[in-house]
Amino acid sequence: MMKLFREILIICLLGKLIACSPLASGEINDVWGHKQVATIEMAGSDSVWVCHLSMLKDTVTVPLSYFVEELEMVKLDNRDAALVSSSKTIIGKQYILVHKM
Repeated sequence: MMKLFREILIICLLGKLIACSPLASGEINDVWGHKQVATIEMAGSDSVWVCHLSMLKDTVTVPLSYFVEELEMVKLDNRDAALVSSSKTIIGKQYILVHKM
């Protein structure tokens, strides 16, 4: 009886050691089969995403839902009623930023 108990205990301990071992570097460790290149870290009372650029080897597609809970598309309009006055406007290739002063 004691021998059987020891064998079961050894099997359980070995299983726990194997299950709790850290992943080897570069090993796939994500649900969708991609390597993890970013972590969520605390900055004061807020959580921020930190991307480890050294781990990026190729193009990575990150869903917008990882960063925002809600998105609103605003159609740009050039009517006088839609123009913003007393503002600083920064125009880039892929964005327009309007900052009221």
